[in-house]
Amino acid sequence: MMDAKGSESPQTRNVAAQQDDSVRLRASEIMETVMGLLDEGFMARQFDEPIARAVESFECPEPVRYSYAVFLQTVADFVRHLYEHGLPGHRRLSDSQARDEAVALLEQAYQGSDANGYEAAVVDAADPSQAGLPAIVATLAEALKERERRAHVRWVVALHIDAADWHTRCAMAAVLVERLAEYLPPEVRGCSPERLADHVSRLLLADVATGRQLQQHRL
Repeated sequence: MMDAKGSESPQTRNVAAQQDDSVRLRASEIMETVMGLLDEGFMARQFDEPIARAVESFECPEPVRYSYAVFLQTVADFVRHLYEHGLPGHRRLSDSQARDEAVALLEQAYQGSDANGYEAAVVDAADPSQAGLPAIVATLAEALKERERRAHVRWVVALHIDAADWHTRCAMAAVLVERLAEYLPPEVRGCSPERLADHVSRLLLADVATGRQLQQHRL
């Protein structure tokens, strides 16, 4: 509402200020929720600890006679065990699903002494000079843990950041810049929230990473 001189009336300015405060409060509440969901302790309880317990409860066989078939069956059994006892949802995989998942995970994650991928894992498991099957299943467990963590982060960002309206993302950007002020370069600190509204997820992940680094330094 304009006054006789064409300027905003005090009432209009008060309403706008109240709306800004409301958006800022909502953004702060969302960020608190997000930071709780991405907290390292929460992530460890949600993913790391159940997977670690599943690893401990799996009995890795020591075959009398090593073969490709025994190796594939063992890693498939381990992946099925992790899905059922270590991952949210406790999904039961079929034999073919477990084999395919084990092969895919090792292909992506296994790094051997001379080569990488599934075939390298097969060779290293049969080599007495290598750590054998226990090292292979440890790689599988770590790969699944990291994948679950990344999927969780994507879900949190999609649900709480990407789904927010533009005004709320602007307020989120302002909140995050305040939190990260001493770690951000001057050119980022000087950006308006409007310019950073489409980069909230990157600021958020920077905030999470900074918090974890500081926590590690304190240990």
